[in-house]
Amino acid sequence: MIFTEKEITYANTQADITLAGTLTVPQSSDQFPVAFLIGGMGPLDRDGTNYYGHKPQQVLAHYLAEKGIATLRIDKRGVGASTGTFNLSVTPNDLASDVAAGLAYLTTCPEIDHQRIGLIGHSEGGLVATMLAVIDEQIAFVALMAAAVGNSTTTEQTAVQLRADGASTSLIDHNRNAQHQLLEIIRHEPDQTVRKAKLSTAITEYWTTLPTELKHEANTMPWAITLASSEPTVSFMGSPYYHDMLTCNAPAALARIKAPLLALYGEHDFMAPHLMIPLIKKAMEAGKKTNYTLKTLPGLNHSFQTCTSGAMAEYATSTETLAPIALETLSIWILGEIEKK
Repeated sequence: MIFTEKEITYANTQADITLAGTLTVPQSSDQFPVAFLIGGMGPLDRDGTNYYGHKPQQVLAHYLAEKGIATLRIDKRGVGASTGTFNLSVTPNDLASDVAAGLAYLTTCPEIDHQRIGLIGHSEGGLVATMLAVIDEQIAFVALMAAAVGNSTTTEQTAVQLRADGASTSLIDHNRNAQHQLLEIIRHEPDQTVRKAKLSTAITEYWTTLPTELKHEANTMPWAITLASSEPTVSFMGSPYYHDMLTCNAPAALARIKAPLLALYGEHDFMAPHLMIPLIKKAMEAGKKTNYTLKTLPGLNHSFQTCTSGAMAEYATSTETLAPIALETLSIWILGEIEKK
């Protein structure tokens, strides 16, 4: 199916900013279901362009258009053609308000079936999608891809990645204990200045007592807590963004979602699908929800690329943007749900 793309803008009057993006629509006289693509963490553009040059949101938009599903993808606030500022003071709630304004814009588009507007959120975008689906009961479907909706598993997520990168059991255990202490500070200290001071002290104390051989090992691991990375770690973990992310009760929100829900994880995702899938299932059961699908796709990493172990080094060498099994699973599920509308 041939599709068309047009540059669009819409206002988030609450934040006094303008969001810019691309609306991709199958070329036909019909009205089409649409998915708002919500990207992961960081200052991502509308294509989801990452450090390695991949453009997963563009690839996903074009694939779904070929299947008869329109999409809207945007530059985050302060990125690309969108106005505003992107920094660590921008919280998940702020990002949700940007998407909510986009959903309102979609209801003005004549080529869109206004009864079949859904969300696809990757990683952080999965949390944003979860928050919105609770607020807006008109959302037709919610697809979570490697969604960050299990803050209780944060330490294990880091352990999963360190293990994939080849870290020793001893370093993983030490890092887990230190990270747990940092997360407790974040959860219980509302003052940002005090929070950052406590985090800095905790990292220094941890590093002082860490055995020399583990210090050497930690300095070779991208996800390990180190003294050398203390400043950016404190800046990130002490920020309003991370505080809100960590204290958000995503499972409670999941239990309240009325729309059909799909949750996909890759087998080698650092989000720890062996913990995330049961957590989401428990939330679905708590909400007495029956229309949901939970899947772990074999041999895929957090970005839904084919991989061997999920090690960080594999991301840099992968030539695949999105694995066919992920694209197929997602599109088949969406098409199945919208046919019920």
